[in-house]
Amino acid sequence: MGDDPARSAVPEVLRGGSLELAMRRNDGDSKRTGGDGFPRSSAPAAAPRLGDACAGAWKCFLEDVDRYRLRPRSRAAVIVLSQGLWASAVYRFFYPLVRARAAWLRRAAHFVSVFAVKAIEVLAGISLPPEAEIEGGLYIGHFGHVIVNPRARIGRNCNLSPGVVIGSGGRGEDEGRPREGVPVLGNRVYVGPGAVLFGPIVVGDDAAIGANAVVTKSIPERAVVAGVPARVTGHRGSFLYVQYLGMENDAERLRSLRAADGQRQEAR
Repeated sequence: MGDDPARSAVPEVLRGGSLELAMRRNDGDSKRTGGDGFPRSSAPAAAPRLGDACAGAWKCFLEDVDRYRLRPRSRAAVIVLSQGLWASAVYRFFYPLVRARAAWLRRAAHFVSVFAVKAIEVLAGISLPPEAEIEGGLYIGHFGHVIVNPRARIGRNCNLSPGVVIGSGGRGEDEGRPREGVPVLGNRVYVGPGAVLFGPIVVGDDAAIGANAVVTKSIPERAVVAGVPARVTGHRGSFLYVQYLGMENDAERLRSLRAADGQRQEAR
């Protein structure tokens, strides 16, 4: 039996064991969240210790900062001058707090995060709610607007351009499962200006989404999509758009590059 192309698009870091778990994450979230997307007061399952969670968030923030330092600049300079990092800083600060084991701390963090996230929306035009799952190395190069749904999942070293919306979508049921959901993005995904992604879709590693594309279906690894609705126009991937320190030695990226070369040779 051949591999399911939709499942192969799911990055390993986000699979959680199977495509079904990734795609049905929203169904589980609906039982744990209210209408505003905030988790209920029950303690998160297997929540890490707060110190470990904060250390992980700090590590991810430093990876975010380094995405802005391809040109020789200090970390302090890019933090002060980059609106995308202001949003990342608020997101990374509250991310471990809204998942803390202590119910009182979770509630307090949620309450304060509402005002902090809203302030960043006003100042930078970027909305990164701490309930979202975003790996390190996020790059938002310019002033928004950029809107990310609280249930979205974004992999490592991704680029979000101005005007990007990653939101929920879908109605009704499919084989007894709700069709409503939010996107899951793999590693090193480039999302062009004005692109809109919504629904329970999966965007594979190293995919590139063109400007103003409307994406409502899953995208395989290394695909380039464009249009309304978005369609695959090539398989060159996001390698020219997503750049970061140490990418020349990133084994996962190198494997993907070799796979892309193989695809081009087969297409000739």
